[in-house]
Amino acid sequence: MKWKILTIVAIILSIISIMGVLKYPIDKIDQDILRKFLKQEIGDLVFDANWNDFVYFHTLFESLDGYGITGTVVPGTWGFTMTTGAISGNSAELEKNPAYQKVFNWHKQQRMKVNFQLGSITAVTVSAVVGLVGADVHYGFKVINNTVYGTVGDTSQSTIVLGTISANLNYDYEARFFPSQKVIFLIDGVEKGVLTTNLPYGGTSGENEQLLEIVITTNENVAKFLLMSEFEFIQKK
Repeated sequence: MKWKILTIVAIILSIISIMGVLKYPIDKIDQDILRKFLKQEIGDLVFDANWNDFVYFHTLFESLDGYGITGTVVPGTWGFTMTTGAISGNSAELEKNPAYQKVFNWHKQQRMKVNFQLGSITAVTVSAVVGLVGADVHYGFKVINNTVYGTVGDTSQSTIVLGTISANLNYDYEARFFPSQKVIFLIDGVEKGVLTTNLPYGGTSGENEQLLEIVITTNENVAKFLLMSEFEFIQKK
């Protein structure tokens, strides 16, 4: 990326030298030449950077086709609703498990963001992670009642308290993963905590077998639900 930018700068300087001494303000002819050149070159640079350097996935859950579902998960205009049964320990789950698993890799820098609200913050547990819920390879968020935790794991698990939430309010939960270094956790765009131990690694290959897992569990004999409206993910190739 840097060398491409330096190349463009060098070409611009070459154009200026060919034109002769650059005068300020630049006359209209020179402006038009530079504008057309920069529009083409920078446009190509941005396009190539996105295509060659990043993997990007974003959904507002317009459809639940292609997702694994356990329990009651119903799509709607807001995204989808996950609802547990009215028995303590009952869960509902949604997961995205790509058939081609070499795209997503724990050895690459990445970010994820989810947006959801809970109908109740009493006797309820929610996990929303990239990877697998629990001590398996993952990073993301866990909510127990009204307390939000950042969570990471690779055989062993680490968590950190990020803050508290209210029922029936949407929050943006964002995690920024730097391989073998740290995960930064944000809520509504504000940094809330950092974890540096038990980061996901995924072995030599680093392949991530699961892009997303969301689970809600009731811890009393009362049904619990969440409204999920967005998931966003980006990773360097």
